[in-house]
Amino acid sequence: AYLVPRKDGRILVGATVEDVGFDTRFQPEELDKLYTAALEIAPLLANFEMVESWYGFRPFAADALPVIGPVEDGLFAATAHYRNGILMAPLTAELTAEALINGTVPHLIKRFTPGRFTRAAGTGDQ
Repeated sequence: AYLVPRKDGRILVGATVEDVGFDTRFQPEELDKLYTAALEIAPLLANFEMVESWYGFRPFAADALPVIGPVEDGLFAATAHYRNGILMAPLTAELTAEALINGTVPHLIKRFTPGRFTRAAGTGDQ
């Protein structure tokens, strides 16, 4: 677990990773594990009220690399960052904007384009 103090006095406790596919049901036992781990780090958290909880998907590609680039005319992907999405978001946004404005794929994201999967299968552009 990790703890992140917020300016408003709240404390964010995170995070878990479960391999549940696209199951959208909330996993209360995972929340219990986080709470227990947080109390081990900072026992005074027992005095705090839990005000919200949430979960989301952490998509990743078969090769564990992000997918960034044009899929087809009018469709651009910026996904599959797995656990690093929040860290990679600023650079991904900058490179995506550059690609959309200039109409070309920046060098930094060429190895992450969706076409790598069709090229690997021998069905895409070489």
